[in-house]
Amino acid sequence: MDNLEKMSNDELIDAIKSIVAASQQRWLRTNQVCEYLSISSSQLQVYKNEGYFAVRKLGGTNYYDRQEIDEVMEKLGCEV
Repeated sequence: MDNLEKMSNDELIDAIKSIVAASQQRWLRTNQVCEYLSISSSQLQVYKNEGYFAVRKLGGTNYYDRQEIDEVMEKLGCEV
């Protein structure tokens, strides 16, 4: 909560726009998945290594299919 109080209105609006844009994209980068699921990059790596999430690599960047993530989270009984 302290971080929100320190943010200017413009910064807060940009952060909200970023979250909304990420939730509407089909293909998400690692940092976007972490933000979408509210997890750390190391936790995402664990999920990937355990086979929960498939990753596609394009030009050295990992991409995750948001639809697949939503399906996995639903099967696990987690809300996104």
